[in-house]
Amino acid sequence: MRRKFSSLIAIAGDSWGCGEWAPPDQGSIVTHTGLQKHFEDAGLQVLNASKGFIGNAEALNLLQDKLTPAVKTIVWFVTCALRGTSKTIDQDPYEYGLQCLKDNMRRAELIAKNQQANFFVIGGLCDIPDDFAQCFPGLRFIVPSSCSLFIENYPRSIFGDVTAAQGITNKNLAGKITNLVGSKHDLFQSSEWFPDNYHLGRQAYYKLFKLLLPYVQSKI
Repeated sequence: MRRKFSSLIAIAGDSWGCGEWAPPDQGSIVTHTGLQKHFEDAGLQVLNASKGFIGNAEALNLLQDKLTPAVKTIVWFVTCALRGTSKTIDQDPYEYGLQCLKDNMRRAELIAKNQQANFFVIGGLCDIPDDFAQCFPGLRFIVPSSCSLFIENYPRSIFGDVTAAQGITNKNLAGKITNLVGSKHDLFQSSEWFPDNYHLGRQAYYKLFKLLLPYVQSKI
């Protein structure tokens, strides 16, 4: 019988928060709920507010819409810094993306404060810069780059969405980001940890779960 706790764990983010997905030719359906399933198997209660192909701002919107007073632990899978932002980017996309990311981190800190919750941030399609741990003390950056756990010499970057470069007016910079993101996805395709070549598989989520569990249990 599943243990009952007075508090809930909320999972937020894009499709990485939903779990393992079948390949597109098999219907692109969730075949295992990833971190949610592993937490539930450990007897914890989970509220999943994640949704496929959304940006960080929308992920935080969905999280806020679903939060209840019982949620005292939040796990957020951070996606590409440019996903869900302006269609046209006339400035340096690196600086623009970094600013968008920082704005969302400040908002996450506010959610954590208002909810009186412990807020764990996981790098998904975004690899979170190392200095964010000092810049945002209201958040816990246990796994700033989950891909780096599974792929040797992974090219860490705040960009990870294949459509990230579409709104960049500078063709040279757009090309650099396209090549960077493409190199990441080439590595996904060569790794057994990404069964659909785009999302983590259940065994990878189990490794994340084992890393997070001691921190989560200490906060319940």
